[in-house]
Amino acid sequence: MALKDQGAARGFTLVELLLVLFIMMLLVGVAAPTMSKLMKTSRVDEGAKAVFTALWQTRSQAMRLRKPAALMYGADADNFNPAPQAGVLPPKGQMEIWTVRYINYPWYMLSYYTKPYYPPNPTNYDGVPGWYPFHLTMDPLTPQAISLPEGVRVMACMFDRNVSSRKLEFKYYQKSALGEIKRHATAYNQMGGLCATYPHVIIYDQASGDHQLIQCAYQGVYGISGNTRPVFIKEKINYVGPTQLKSFLNLDTLVREYPGDS
Repeated sequence: MALKDQGAARGFTLVELLLVLFIMMLLVGVAAPTMSKLMKTSRVDEGAKAVFTALWQTRSQAMRLRKPAALMYGADADNFNPAPQAGVLPPKGQMEIWTVRYINYPWYMLSYYTKPYYPPNPTNYDGVPGWYPFHLTMDPLTPQAISLPEGVRVMACMFDRNVSSRKLEFKYYQKSALGEIKRHATAYNQMGGLCATYPHVIIYDQASGDHQLIQCAYQGVYGISGNTRPVFIKEKINYVGPTQLKSFLNLDTLVREYPGDS
């Protein structure tokens, strides 16, 4: 009995301790990438929920006030080339809701207030370039800016899905300080429909490329219909313009370097 007691009381050997430590390190190594991915995904989820709520709020405010309203997405002016026009968009990581003017307003109401955001000597709707970011901020509707998780970028876009591709596009986008504004706002009219902005929004993690898409208005066979509500899209993109997205890690680069219309 004494011998059994002595054997039962013995401690771990050095080999056993090293083996346990090795197994623990192995488990940590396997779990770390998964945990990191979950954290990145949660940032995108958090950002997507904030954008979704803000889109609903923007649409509701436009209908309540009977005025067009836009959700403006913050831009990283220091690292964006070209940087958006100064003083129009909130800083990166923030969103703001504003009432806005847009092309359906009579031209004379805008003539003294819209430079440099106003095409030279326009005469009618057809004279406005398709790339033009038509609206101007008027009155703020958010007392404080809406914050986004760090590293998450939001941009208005077009999402084209078919049998072979799920494509992110920025049609009628001019690669200029002024044209960049077009990718950073979603505007609703007083009836609750979109007013000539991109019909989708992408929310993505700049580091990982993980992303979610929101459809701001129904896009059917005959184009965008009004008086529709924002909804989440489950698909992930596999093209940015004509370029195949071979890795989500390239998403931010392809978005930044997207060629504008001539």
